[in-house]
Amino acid sequence: MTVLCNASGLPRPTATWVKVSGGVMINNGSELVFAHIHRSQAGEYKCEASNECGNASKTTTIEVQCEL
Repeated sequence: MTVLCNASGLPRPTATWVKVSGGVMINNGSELVFAHIHRSQAGEYKCEASNECGNASKTTTIEVQCEL
């Protein structure tokens, strides 16, 4: 599963993914990739994009369902 952070601007912004519940940086880059996602990885994630002109952020919720 891949979640994209689409940020544009000049100069090109850098993107960072943070898991909101822990405040822990997950990934440095515009793609958040889960090769084998688990229930513990469910939650709210925030993409933070910034350059010398400013910053912006957007959150998304990832839900993990599994068959019983």
